[in-house]
Amino acid sequence: MYLMAVNSPMDIFQVLSDPHRRRLISLLKQDGSMSLKALSEGTDISRQAVTKHLNKLIQVKLVYAEFQGRVKVHTLNDQALLPVYQWLSPFARQWQHRLDNLDEFLNQENPNE
Repeated sequence: MYLMAVNSPMDIFQVLSDPHRRRLISLLKQDGSMSLKALSEGTDISRQAVTKHLNKLIQVKLVYAEFQGRVKVHTLNDQALLPVYQWLSPFARQWQHRLDNLDEFLNQENPNE
């Protein structure tokens, strides 16, 4: 099951402000779909706390859950990060332009380096 993101970048930033949620996202990105048990083993917080954080991630559609047999697995929906990417892109382009200008300036000052 695929879920499209409908949240604002600020909703996602707010959810991502918690380091435990970022850890869960990293685990899901690295290992793919994971059960609650596997996710709990990858963190230093209780299973109940992992459940609480997963529910927040599900709420903003960064993670979705589905049953595979009797086991509920959680999967990262990285498409939900698209609004954040779109919001940050102008800033990234601006900084890249500034860094390119700095590089060009430094190369003009020291052409042999």
